[in-house]
Amino acid sequence: MIKSTMVEFLQDTLLFEFDDNITEKTDLFKEGIIDSYGYIQLLNYIKSTYGIEFTKEEILSNVITNLSDMVKLIELKITISQ
Repeated sequence: MIKSTMVEFLQDTLLFEFDDNITEKTDLFKEGIIDSYGYIQLLNYIKSTYGIEFTKEEILSNVITNLSDMVKLIELKITISQ
């Protein structure tokens, strides 16, 4: 469920589609799909959808660059908060 929700958000917001060239492991920053503004949108979406807040250190040091890492981080944060 988290993965499908994130796929929908990313594709709708950043106007691209996951396919054979852009996979869940693709670094969306290196491919030019997401920039710093898009990253802030992503963090705000995660916060509003899942109630997950990130510390300043997490935002700057643990930059989530691909779908796979986003899903893992969200699942981890949800597990920790329970």
